[in-house]
Amino acid sequence: MNRLAHRTVLPAILAAAVLGLPGCDDETPVNPTPSPTPTPGPTRFVLGQAEFDQFTPDVYVSIPFPLSLGGILDVTVDWTFEDSWIYVYIARGTCDFEQLANKTCPYIVASETQFPKPRFLATEPIAPGTYSLILYNVPLDRRQGIGSDRIEAVSFQLGLTVGVPVPAAVSRVPVEPVFIRPR
Repeated sequence: MNRLAHRTVLPAILAAAVLGLPGCDDETPVNPTPSPTPTPGPTRFVLGQAEFDQFTPDVYVSIPFPLSLGGILDVTVDWTFEDSWIYVYIARGTCDFEQLANKTCPYIVASETQFPKPRFLATEPIAPGTYSLILYNVPLDRRQGIGSDRIEAVSFQLGLTVGVPVPAAVSRVPVEPVFIRPR
């Protein structure tokens, strides 16, 4: 009996499947399956770049800048002499000399080393707000074997990586070095 059921049921299923399909003629609308729009990847914008000279040892330079949009902030810093010790920091807000000298400035990223030159630093994703790039020309300390007595020329570029579409709020920001010395 089971064999008989297969012989009569299977042809009936096939006939129903074939006969039940609509024909392909010019009047049958074709609805293509829409493909999802791919999500664009992150985009990096150059926020600003500058250069300056007469960067003497034992001086901090602070470059404050506002961010109207959050993202990953990065900086590339280069200077003239290979043997100079330039420390590079990114801080939240701005800092005065006492905060810098006492290391109480709210640094997000810090690089206190002689190499590499040029130096590249990047933050984790950060919120909009005011931030500062801070540079320090480490003075020569023969006992510790660090620093130099070179007067430097420095160039830097600030970048911000955000998701796309390109936000209208991202624009170049003013980057003016401020030399910070003890009072």
